[in-house]
Amino acid sequence: MAVGSVPQFVLMVLSICPADLFYASLQKTIGKRRDEWLRTNQTIGNPALCAQSKCATNEKGDHLNSIRLVLDITQSGGNFHLLLGDFLDEFYKAQNHIKQSMINEPPSGLGLQCDQELLSFAAATAHKLANDYSLDVPPWVFDNRFYMIDRPYFGCNAKGDLRLLFMYKSPAEFKHRNLFVDENVLRRV
Repeated sequence: MAVGSVPQFVLMVLSICPADLFYASLQKTIGKRRDEWLRTNQTIGNPALCAQSKCATNEKGDHLNSIRLVLDITQSGGNFHLLLGDFLDEFYKAQNHIKQSMINEPPSGLGLQCDQELLSFAAATAHKLANDYSLDVPPWVFDNRFYMIDRPYFGCNAKGDLRLLFMYKSPAEFKHRNLFVDENVLRRV
């Protein structure tokens, strides 16, 4: 085999599974998982069902518009990270004067019953978003209830060297709460 040429087995794999088929298969898998999630969380995005269950939506019934609502739905059985992703999508689309109101409201009621990791993560998220977008940091994020005091939390169930990397790269707002995550934890793809 000449230097710079493509190995024969790579050409065989590409001829058997071209990129188009791979991406089609990936989209199909993602679509199935999304459909499964929507079936188990039917109230989200459905105004009629949301009105009955008081889930987290805005006036139109289709958007997560505060961190408090993310925690409320999580305590009612929703997936925190999926809901947080939806919230971040809405936050990034919103105008600055609306962004402030999305992080101002402190968790209450159901949301305060969430795991300590989730409460801390929500506070760190609000704190980081406020700093990143030159908004006022809401005072509720400094409440002791929103800190991981007894033990550190490492994203992705990190072990070994990955923990060291997270300890180094984690944003200050997360480190401050004993949460160690990737530096781009709030970025959306």
